[in-house]
Amino acid sequence: MTQAELSLRCKYYQSYISRLERGQANPSLVAIGVIAESLGVTVLGLFETMQEMSRDTR
Repeated sequence: MTQAELSLRCKYYQSYISRLERGQANPSLVAIGVIAESLGVTVLGLFETMQEMSRDTR
């Protein structure tokens, strides 16, 4: 999914999604929930995926 597609799904500006991806913005808990829902996963699932990705880059 592209940033543009995600921004449309969660109704956030694409620039905000881009800043999140680059680590230049900190999402609120509400934003994390909205993004997870837009991706079709739970908040826990989102963090588990991030943890797995982090392990794979070591």
